[in-house]
Amino acid sequence: MTSRHPTGYPRPRVPNETGACPLGPSLDTVGAVEERRHWLVDGLNVIGSRPDGWWRDRVTAKARLVAALDGWAQATGAALTVVLDGHYVAHDPPSAIQVRFAPGGPDAADDAIVRWLEEHPARTACVVTSDAGLSARVRALGADVEPAGRFRARFEPRG
Repeated sequence: MTSRHPTGYPRPRVPNETGACPLGPSLDTVGAVEERRHWLVDGLNVIGSRPDGWWRDRVTAKARLVAALDGWAQATGAALTVVLDGHYVAHDPPSAIQVRFAPGGPDAADDAIVRWLEEHPARTACVVTSDAGLSARVRALGADVEPAGRFRARFEPRG
């Protein structure tokens, strides 16, 4: 669905030149707030953006990511959904974010993210991924993209 300018013409998409999505609401081209920005996170892509040994214990890596994202969303008020490949057993259920699971093999999480965007207003979404194929698919639907490493620095600064 294309957002419309008050004249009735489609609003032009302004390319995200910085590779980062704004934290707050999305803005239309005349500066009025449209809707709240929703972060849609490719979970394993974010986990894999830092080589910290996550591959030795994927369940714990997923739990750490969910806890960190939940804390960040609580602190910032961000709307966030994280999509993870496979299955997950929560150690502490998150309170401020949604967690979705995509069992089914390669690209299952990518496909789940695309389905989410087809069911929600993509113009308000910022997809967090460094996957070039997924980035192209979600941009074609109207979503912005922020690289996984850049996003990870928002909630987990390197020390």
